[in-house]
Amino acid sequence: MELQLSDLILENPKQMIALISKEGVFLHVNEMFCTVCGYRADELLGQNRKILASGYHEQSFFDDLWKTSDSGYIWKGEIKNKRKDGSFFWMDTTIIPLFTEAGELDRSLSISIDISEKKEREEKQQLQEWIIASIDDAIISKDLAGKITACNPGVEKIFGYNQEELLGKNISMLIPPELLMEEAQLIADIRAEKKVEITRQKGSQGVENVYRSRSLWHP
Repeated sequence: MELQLSDLILENPKQMIALISKEGVFLHVNEMFCTVCGYRADELLGQNRKILASGYHEQSFFDDLWKTSDSGYIWKGEIKNKRKDGSFFWMDTTIIPLFTEAGELDRSLSISIDISEKKEREEKQQLQEWIIASIDDAIISKDLAGKITACNPGVEKIFGYNQEELLGKNISMLIPPELLMEEAQLIADIRAEKKVEITRQKGSQGVENVYRSRSLWHP
C-alpha cells in the first residue's frame, strides 16, 4: 500500500521529519532533519537509524520506544543523538506508527524539533546548582524587598541558620545593625539595575569576620 503522506507533512520546514521502515532504515528525511544532524539525505537514506546513536541512552530506552510503536501506540520523548561531526544534539520526538490496510506495521513517521539549546541551558543550570550546593561560602538569593528566596547549605555553616529557618525571612536578620543603611543603599542600586560588589568587615571579640556581598540584578 502506498501511504498517503502529503508533502505538507514530509517537507515541513519547521520540524525534523523522517520516515523509518519497520527494520529501522531511513526511507525519507526532510531538509531540516539533514540540517540538524549534519548528514545529506543521500547519506542517510538506506542507513539504519543507529547511525545517529549517541551512546547516551540504555538499550532498554529504545526497546521501550519501538515496542510502543510496534504495538500501534504513539511514542513521545526526548532523544540525544550524534551529528555527523561527532557533536551531540537533542530532539523532542513523536513517533507515529503507520499500518497497511491489512493492519500490519509498515513504517513509522518521526516528527522532531531540535531542543539542544534548551537541554544545554538545563545542564548548565544543574551544574550551577550542584556547585552552589557544594561550596562552603554562603550564597543567598533575595528579592527587592529583601526577602530571602533561596540559599545554599553554606549559609548554615556561616550564620547558624538552616535553609528552612531563612526562606521567606528578611535579609536584615543576617546583617549587623551598623550595616543596615548600607544594605538599603545596596537595594536602591540594584533597583537601578547597577552591578554592585562590596566587601564588609566587622570585628567581634577580637576576631575579624569578613562579610562579603556580591549583588547582581537579573530582571
